[in-house]
Amino acid sequence: MPKLVKQFALVVRPDEEMADIEAYTEFDPPHIAVRDSVYYLARKRDGRCRMTFAHELGHLVMHPGIAKLRTESAARTVKDIRFFESAEWQAKKFASLFLMPEHIVVEFGNAHQIAECCQVSTQAALIRFNEIKHLRAAKPLATCVQETINDLTE
Repeated sequence: MPKLVKQFALVVRPDEEMADIEAYTEFDPPHIAVRDSVYYLARKRDGRCRMTFAHELGHLVMHPGIAKLRTESAARTVKDIRFFESAEWQAKKFASLFLMPEHIVVEFGNAHQIAECCQVSTQAALIRFNEIKHLRAAKPLATCVQETINDLTE
């Protein structure tokens, strides 16, 4: 991470200090703060918690300058923008592509295999598996998501 984002820090905070926030990203200085229980479970390869980290990484690399919160409750929807323009949608899509890249997903015949290999939840793997099945017919990714994925894989 320090090569990608200078002065980056990961801050693990007690659950009670984080209230219902799982993790958030800040930019001055650049860091991701995460509740202790999420950090612990991510280290145990919990798919949901790994997705939380990847989601915050997406905010860090794609949306510099604005703090984002990942809460246990559903995020509020903004009706004035199209879904793919939403920073939350972009970070979620980034997390999916980061943890389950196409060149790996295509090697498997079902979502359970993807979940096991990529250490993500079965639900996330099923969504990604279905995306890949229909990839040729799908609309292209939002430009900022595709550019960030390209930059990180070069």
